[in-house]
Amino acid sequence: MNSNYTLKFARRWCKKSKFKHSKVSNDQRLKEERELKKSTLDVRHYFILEIVANAVNMELSEVEDSIVEGTQIITMNRFFEENGTNKIIFFFSEPEKSDLIVGDTSKIKQNIRYRKKLFITDGDTHQLTNLSLIFLRIDTSKAINDANISNNIVFHVMSGEIIESRQKVMNERKVSFFVPDNCALTAEAINMIFKKIYIPCIVKSTDGWGDIKKSFIPVDFMTMRRKFIHSLESFSSILLEVKESVDKNVSLNMDVYPEFLQGIQSASDIIKISKNIEQFASCEECGIHWLKQIEQVLVESEQMRREADNIGPKAELEYWKKRTAKFNSLLDQIKLKRCRCNPHLK
Repeated sequence: MNSNYTLKFARRWCKKSKFKHSKVSNDQRLKEERELKKSTLDVRHYFILEIVANAVNMELSEVEDSIVEGTQIITMNRFFEENGTNKIIFFFSEPEKSDLIVGDTSKIKQNIRYRKKLFITDGDTHQLTNLSLIFLRIDTSKAINDANISNNIVFHVMSGEIIESRQKVMNERKVSFFVPDNCALTAEAINMIFKKIYIPCIVKSTDGWGDIKKSFIPVDFMTMRRKFIHSLESFSSILLEVKESVDKNVSLNMDVYPEFLQGIQSASDIIKISKNIEQFASCEECGIHWLKQIEQVLVESEQMRREADNIGPKAELEYWKKRTAKFNSLLDQIKLKRCRCNPHLK
């Protein structure tokens, strides 16, 4: 009996030892895999992760630990690739506790702690119901690198039931829209937010219209809804027109601008420059260069007009809008002090 008992005990002990050893080995392997994934993160990854950490009031290390799970780094890397995905979304799973205070933005940090984990998606595989942090690429034709990431990515916060006022949250947590400081890129970024986020959500949603839906019969409500969506789509198209107009605007070349003109304070200063042969020659060179630029715009406009004589009224209107925008841009530059102070243009 003692021998059998000892044998059974030895077998149980060996079994437990193997299980513990297996568990320790598995944990060690997972830890090594996580560390290996972390070693592949570069400036581009941390650029985005720091924005996420600040937005949700988490430590950078916590965000870093979350994204090394599974294949999430692969999703991030596809976002950086040439012709890669045009968006990635950071989101949290459903809250574990049901007693969260809905709409109480002062409880964001507490709410975040009650959530399970931070995840990344490309937006096609998960339904987003809570706080989401969205990164959109402005141009997918070029790979994102350390140099162009700040001008090629727009960041946007989108919330579901947890946050009542996104603007209030952004003010309290110092979270803001992250858009490039360039008019054309900003217009394109805002258009992308409308086109990729707001308009698709509104088109698919028939709930959440509040008193508007209750105040009208179903037929009138659907008509109003279609008109509203059409207005959003028109606004989105206008943003693209703004981008195109800004891209095609002609900026007078400032490389030929004489630096001494910056010190002009009065008409007497202009007279003095006019009497200085060398300085006046520099002003003349600058003025001639600018006039050639303006003349080139006029020539190209006339050529475009002749090529577009057979188009319809809508395209004709677009042509004149763009042409007017280009001329107004030139006129605004000519009105600036740097142009008015050039004696050659007097």
